[in-house]
Amino acid sequence: MKIWKLLMLLFVLGTTSVAFTACDKDEDEQEAQNKNAQIAGVWHCYDYPSWILSFSTNGTYTESLPEEGYYDAGTYTFDGTVIRMVDSYGDVWVASYVTEGPGKVYISYDGDIFVR
Repeated sequence: MKIWKLLMLLFVLGTTSVAFTACDKDEDEQEAQNKNAQIAGVWHCYDYPSWILSFSTNGTYTESLPEEGYYDAGTYTFDGTVIRMVDSYGDVWVASYVTEGPGKVYISYDGDIFVR
């Protein structure tokens, strides 16, 4: 009888930890998508308007500069201020999301400013 109670206790503890772990992962993914929604969309370089960065909420991005025949895509993470992009070659690029007040946001990337 003691072994039966011990097995039931272990089963309950095991399933509880799995349930909490699953919830945490779902919450983390939802939080990431909420942050990604801040930068989702098309951003044009201020000095070179044909240079475009486009971010989606699912953590992917594209970069294009058609006049130079440059197109690339990759994944990114965003923590609210820093955008860490990994391109198709595995190179890591870092950009900053800057907020200067209501409606005044831009991305600083590779020495250039990108606006919506």
